[in-house]
Amino acid sequence: LLEDLKVDRVEVASARVSDGEFEAVKMICDWAARRNLLHKVEVLGFVDGHTSVDWIQSTGCRVINLLCKGSLKHCTHQLKKTPEEHIEDIINVVHYADELDIAVNVYLEDWSNGMKDSPEYVFQLMDGLKATSIKRYMLPDTLGILNPLQVIEYMRKMKKVKGIFTCPEGSEAIRHASSIYPRVLSRPAGSPCRCAPSRSRASPYERKQKQPLMCPLGTTCLSLLSSALLIA
Repeated sequence: LLEDLKVDRVEVASARVSDGEFEAVKMICDWAARRNLLHKVEVLGFVDGHTSVDWIQSTGCRVINLLCKGSLKHCTHQLKKTPEEHIEDIINVVHYADELDIAVNVYLEDWSNGMKDSPEYVFQLMDGLKATSIKRYMLPDTLGILNPLQVIEYMRKMKKVKGIFTCPEGSEAIRHASSIYPRVLSRPAGSPCRCAPSRSRASPYERKQKQPLMCPLGTTCLSLLSSALLIA
């Protein structure tokens, strides 16, 4: 995946599963380090103080994908914590990972239901984490409840409130991205958007442009859509 297909990153395991998983991750990280690919290997971790971060650091991995609660229901019913308590716990994990020089990405588990039923909680969470070193936010449709139009609606709200989705083409780019999401292809940042394979099959927005859609974020804006639809 990393050498032949040139994928951006691979999540290879979940922390604290078993001794066998631990040894497997160590082998993968050793292989990746010798090929200067270690930064592309990621492991799922949990908001559990130092435990997941220590487990990941011991394997040699340098990136944790931190599983956080993206809906008020999951926060209060599963964790039985207030939003403020969950935010504080996340920040503590991120700060500890910073001390160990481990990069942090965040999954907002059940984000789709969070946007549907408790958007204020989602925005409170984002606001509470904005001063941290978190690299990427992944916005999954955990239970598969969204259709493409809802994805566009919720992404617009995320953009409007917190500026997570940024593209110079604004809502036109969102419409364009949503029209071609089944054909999203990985490409370098700043490269042309050529997801539609031909001008005849391109979206109306792309067809009327002299140049293909350019976005300085590369696949970031489209990956937000695709991750929410569990495509990526």
